[in-house]
Amino acid sequence: MTLSLDIIIPTSNRPDAIPGLVAALQPQCDPPTGIIVVSQGTALASVLPSGITTVRLTRPSLPAARNAGLAASAADIALFLDDDIEPLPGLVEAHRSCYADPSIAGVAGFVDDPLFDPKQQRPSWIDLSTGNCVQNFSLPSSGRTISAMGANMSFRRSVLLSIGGFDGHYRSNALWEDIDCCLRILAGGHALHYCAEAKVRHLRRQDGGCRAEKKYRYLYHQFANTAYFGCRFAEPRHRGSWLRFWKYRLEYLSRVSDKHGGIRHDPVAVLAGVTGATAGIFRWIVHRPFLVSEQSRIDRQAIRRAFTQAGFL
Repeated sequence: MTLSLDIIIPTSNRPDAIPGLVAALQPQCDPPTGIIVVSQGTALASVLPSGITTVRLTRPSLPAARNAGLAASAADIALFLDDDIEPLPGLVEAHRSCYADPSIAGVAGFVDDPLFDPKQQRPSWIDLSTGNCVQNFSLPSSGRTISAMGANMSFRRSVLLSIGGFDGHYRSNALWEDIDCCLRILAGGHALHYCAEAKVRHLRRQDGGCRAEKKYRYLYHQFANTAYFGCRFAEPRHRGSWLRFWKYRLEYLSRVSDKHGGIRHDPVAVLAGVTGATAGIFRWIVHRPFLVSEQSRIDRQAIRRAFTQAGFL
């Protein structure tokens, strides 16, 4: 029996992108495949073709948009795409075919992204002892993975529901929310797969979405979400290493050239990063009673075993 699949597209302040993206996907959407568009904050400016499900959230939140799309779906598989991608032929069926293997709970698709180094042959990886994360979803060969990129990823809907969906405590740019979801799936004993045939081109539009945020606001939320993620997944013995690594990252990200051609640190950028990290730690403390519930507890040893099995440790 063919597994049903819904394509879920969260969108924010890019209403002009949706009609073209839907039109590009429809040739790949023979039953049982549907499309769900979740608009955040602003309503869609144009009417979409019949058969397209639309959901509107009054406040922007990428994890909440993903969960809203998940709630509107009854399909076996949920395929999440960004609103600024170009789907390549065979995308949907490549995702669906991976689930013929019952051990696979999620699939990371190929992303043609200008930020990925074409010379880098190492798959995406995360050093949980420091928080260093390198993404590379443009490898030519498929195989096991430990993470996925929100621009092109799919999951068994039942598995997402079993872990409580996406964590809504990642805010604004929501950095790490897709990796958080993947690690919780691994902690549940499931496997993730990278599919080189499930391809999209990531356009990285600078208007709309979170990339339209001003530098300091983006930096604040980058460090807030990173600190929150670190509190959830870093073992206590590694938290000093996380602090040192992200201190050096903030020093790098706050560098600016002075009028004499030298390098100095932008004090506002430093303040944004430090206050963001403090806010992320506080966010974790406030929500910790929920995060240690049976459904949300993180089995760090299970994650390490999954990393080892996938060849990442």
